[in-house]
Amino acid sequence: MRFSTGTATLLALGLIAGTVQAAEYPERAIQLINPNSPGGGTDIGILTWQPHMEKCLGANVAMISVPGGTGAVGFTQLATSKADGYTVGSLNMPQFVTNTIVRKAAWNVDSVEYLGSLIGQSPMAVVKKGGQFKTLADFTKFAQNSKAPVNVGVGGLGAAAHLVALRYMKLIKANFNFIPFGDGNAARNGILGNHVEITFISDNETQPFKDDLMPLAVSGKKRAGAFPDVPTFGELGHDITFANTHIIGAPKGTPAPALAKWRKCINETATNPAFLADIDKRGVALAILTAEEAEAMVRQQEKVFQDMWKEEPWLKQ
Repeated sequence: MRFSTGTATLLALGLIAGTVQAAEYPERAIQLINPNSPGGGTDIGILTWQPHMEKCLGANVAMISVPGGTGAVGFTQLATSKADGYTVGSLNMPQFVTNTIVRKAAWNVDSVEYLGSLIGQSPMAVVKKGGQFKTLADFTKFAQNSKAPVNVGVGGLGAAAHLVALRYMKLIKANFNFIPFGDGNAARNGILGNHVEITFISDNETQPFKDDLMPLAVSGKKRAGAFPDVPTFGELGHDITFANTHIIGAPKGTPAPALAKWRKCINETATNPAFLADIDKRGVALAILTAEEAEAMVRQQEKVFQDMWKEEPWLKQ
């Protein structure tokens, strides 16, 4: 079959265009939204997996911090970003769902694509070293005998650490005055500055300041890797196991090739010896979930917290 010069030119252009369209994802840097401030537990977790994921993805992952509203500002930006595969974000649980339960939000559990999870956090009851509290029993006795509400720091209302503190308060029948500092990083600064008697922050946020801070108990079914000598609340007689999981998500409608690449790389990074070595070095908690497991967990916890809110709201209405 013969083609004219013009036809051949058009065919060649078509082949070139097809080659461009078929370029492998990713073709440029990817933006990652951190819904909390720099220096906090989310930031530490992302910085731990970031270089390993970049190697697998074959592109830079540029983190931007978008704090505010116990993660609400960052979650909103993620859910409303262009679904082109070049914006992902950390869906910190449980606040990703608790925000939508207590107020009207610009997102819900159906507003994102779930990619998986690598990192988690365990909330801890933390005091400043050298103070009057040496054990959780010391603080419990103080709180129970206090005639005035005890000032307690948390990152944000409805976040995992706040729910742990709220449960602890009810179990010991004390009265806390919760002071939300905005995020765990700021709540840590609150206890360092003697603005509260105790603060509830994650193990990731406590670890870099372990010379200045003393955790009294950790929430979860087992002790935190970075603090093997700190007992769980359960070991001390308090049934508290709330934890925080940093699920990675993308805007709804993100192209399938991008979703597949991220999910594949998360699964591979989860067993990467270099990544696991960094986890141990930094004392960061693992929370390995596939995309399917992550989505199932979010939907299951949404139901749990909806029921909890109906029975006993954690915010004044």
